[in-house]
Amino acid sequence: MGRLATFRVGLASIWAGEQKSHDLTGTSLGRDPWWWMPAGAVNTTGIGDGGGNSAVFACIRVKAHAYAEAPARQFVREDRQWNEIPGTPAEALLRRPNPHMTSHHLGGYIIYSTEVDGTAYLWKRRSAAGLVVELWPLRPDLVEPLAGDQLSAAQIATINTGQPAGYDDVDAGSFLAAYRYTPAGGQEFIIAPSEIIRLYDMPDPRDPRRGAAPIKTVLREVLADEEAGQFATSLLKNMGVPGVIMTPLDGGEDAGPDIEDADAMETAFRDKFGGDNRGKPLVVTGGPMRVSVVSFSPEQMDFKTVRRVPEERISAVTGVPAIVAQLGAGLDRSTFANVAEAREFMTEDAIAPLWEGFGVQWTEGLRLDFDLPDTQAIRYDTSDIASLADDKNEAAKRIDLGVRGGWAMVSEGRVEAGLEVDESHEIFLRPANVKVVPAGETGEAEEVPDAFSGSSDDDDDKVRKAASRKSVPTLTELLARHDRLVIAGVSGAGKTTLAGRVDDRPVVHTDDFIEAGWDEAPKLAAVALVGVDRFVIEGMRAIAATRYGAEVDAVVWLPNSLRKLSDTEAAFSRGRQTTFDKWLPEAGPTVYVVEDVTKLEGESGNGAVEDDAARRALADA
Repeated sequence: MGRLATFRVGLASIWAGEQKSHDLTGTSLGRDPWWWMPAGAVNTTGIGDGGGNSAVFACIRVKAHAYAEAPARQFVREDRQWNEIPGTPAEALLRRPNPHMTSHHLGGYIIYSTEVDGTAYLWKRRSAAGLVVELWPLRPDLVEPLAGDQLSAAQIATINTGQPAGYDDVDAGSFLAAYRYTPAGGQEFIIAPSEIIRLYDMPDPRDPRRGAAPIKTVLREVLADEEAGQFATSLLKNMGVPGVIMTPLDGGEDAGPDIEDADAMETAFRDKFGGDNRGKPLVVTGGPMRVSVVSFSPEQMDFKTVRRVPEERISAVTGVPAIVAQLGAGLDRSTFANVAEAREFMTEDAIAPLWEGFGVQWTEGLRLDFDLPDTQAIRYDTSDIASLADDKNEAAKRIDLGVRGGWAMVSEGRVEAGLEVDESHEIFLRPANVKVVPAGETGEAEEVPDAFSGSSDDDDDKVRKAASRKSVPTLTELLARHDRLVIAGVSGAGKTTLAGRVDDRPVVHTDDFIEAGWDEAPKLAAVALVGVDRFVIEGMRAIAATRYGAEVDAVVWLPNSLRKLSDTEAAFSRGRQTTFDKWLPEAGPTVYVVEDVTKLEGESGNGAVEDDAARRALADA
């Protein structure tokens, strides 16, 4: 049988329960464990790793179930948020690490191992092509991390030869060069770092290659709890002391029975009252006797106080409130309300840090095997964790306050809430009666240069991107000066009606493509204009089309609506105006900001349509 086959047989037999459990309190695979106690200290050898104690197991079980609620998944960082990538090979491996375990089972192993031993070790089983296809848990007490100076030159050479491409070579100075795995029978396997995923919470200060095990810090308390339990059992079973004293009723040296009679009376009493014969009548011969009962009352056998201290310490080091683990130390004051609060505290204080820390360790352990770029990581999906629901509600309220208060954009709020974002969300929600004044300005109207008065070239470059409010060209003049024109603006500003008066060139309406999607509309509009020399493009997404290849000479921006807008339309329009203001300083084409669209209909720069009916006719966009 080859070494790999032997390794797998040993692995399977250990987890099948065929191998004798190793007691780490007496040995630690060749080195003294950090919890080793000097001579004269309390001997905890009899309790093993402490995991067999009922209080310890109760805390580990609760913690393991809570930990497994959040599955590990592959995520990618996009637009300031993490988005899950479904259906990846890494996700499949995490869902089903091997044919005999689910992700829930794996979570239980990880928590049990890290709590009682400090570290969880997962061996990567590779296919013939070198791909990681399975993960197998190793007994942590049978694994020893090794530094480079603990290996021979031949072992180092073997490790470097066998590691997959991309992993760093090890040498005599490596902090972690290999793992020694020693299953039953004493055969050792030296495993390269590339083949093990190591998960731990806090490093052991005496050996940073290992994780610190919380349960090992309370082995004395675990032993005390075990002794209290055994003592109580002994008292209930045997009363632990001579339960009855029988003495002659009348004093005198010769009043009592001889030895043979005393032995006979003791046997008769035990037969009548011991075991299943408790309660049967007893007849004593040989003279009057006084029977004195020496025992503890039920109140005296109450070990509640003795067992509270170990439970409290075990609860503290595992991070599981006693009330959540249903331990006596927490049940005295339990209600449904404070149980829920305690569970939430446990999730935030004890489980969430593990999700964060183990996620980083998973990522580094699988990055080279699954070609994960820096923008991708293994993280835990906590979106369905009930204990975090209140936190999410509070976060949602905080986000809503910022968005409604006008100091955060809708897009920023949606990013914080983990929702998708597009350009339509780049808006602020501010009351209509609030005037926005940039820092350093008074808010008073400033004089704007005439867009068509004589000026220098430098002045013309500034004016063509300024808001021209004094002299406005007519639509006929704009079409004569510019072959490719954009008409854009806020809701209800008259864009479509104005474009409808163009009859000397094609007109493309971006709103015709909105059904394809907000992001797709400008792309499709730009495609529609390929090869067209003279055109007008209008609509909400008209300016965006210039980013997808639609080259234009001028942009007409209509900032004012001609009709009363709904609250939603008003908020959307303010967002569009904000987006336009950000784009304006970088604009390439000539920009005309026309506050009164009716002036574009006149015969000259000062023409205007004053009739209200005409205004309403222009307000259909």
